[in-house]
Parts: sequence; structure tokens; C-alpha cells
Amino acid sequence: MDFPQNQTGIHTKIPPISYDIWINLVSVGRGTSMIRVEPIAMDGMTVIGIEVKLPKTNLVMITTSKGYIMCGALDVELLNTRLKERGIIAGRATGVRTWEDLLESPLSDVTTEAEKLGIHAGMKGKDALKRMM
Repeated sequence: MDFPQNQTGIHTKIPPISYDIWINLVSVGRGTSMIRVEPIAMDGMTVIGIEVKLPKTNLVMITTSKGYIMCGALDVELLNTRLKERGIIAGRATGVRTWEDLLESPLSDVTTEAEKLGIHAGMKGKDALKRMM
């Protein structure tokens, strides 16, 4: 399947498929984990959903080319202090378990760089992603 390219030769559309990557960790005694990466259509835009299934928890995040939103495991304070020079645009939503939850839930914390784009605590994840496009 061929996808259109822009002037720099970069594909402008993401193939409409899901990528499931299975990582067998039996040899280190942790069982099997799964990583899922999938394009998500959102109001005429495409963002990338990433899910990491771990023992007793899941990590969910959605990313754009500028920034990302993630579940409660994201350490916003670390991004704002020790990694400040990187200028990371990110937001955290707590109590989410799925990409749908992440899109619809209000963000509990955002980085300083995200605030510069008008992203703030209380904003729905999908609205924050629109500002990251």
C-alpha cells in the first residue's frame, strides 16, 4: 500500500492498521507483556495511541508530533524541574484505563510548556491534543 508523501518525502497519512508488539519476558520471570500502538482518528486529525500492559497495571498515552497526554504514571513535576531544559509538552489524567478515557477525562496536571500552548488542568485530553497539533 502506497501513501502520499509531502515535499520532504515524509508520508502524510498513517496506514489504517494497528500494531501489536508482543514481548515475551518469561526468561526474566515476569510473564508476557504487550505493547499496542494504533492510529486514532480525532476530529479530522490522527494521533497515535500507545498502550503498555504490565503486571497489575496498564500505561496509556496518546501522542502528537509536539507532545502527549498520559495516565497518572506521568511525573509532571519531574518534567517541569529536572527535565525542564527539554521543553516537554505533556499532560496527565488520573484514573484512566483506556484511550477513550484519556480523551474524555480532564487533565489533572500539565507541564509548563503545555501551559504556554493554552493547555491547563481541567481541560479534556482531546482538547489538549488539538492544541498540540
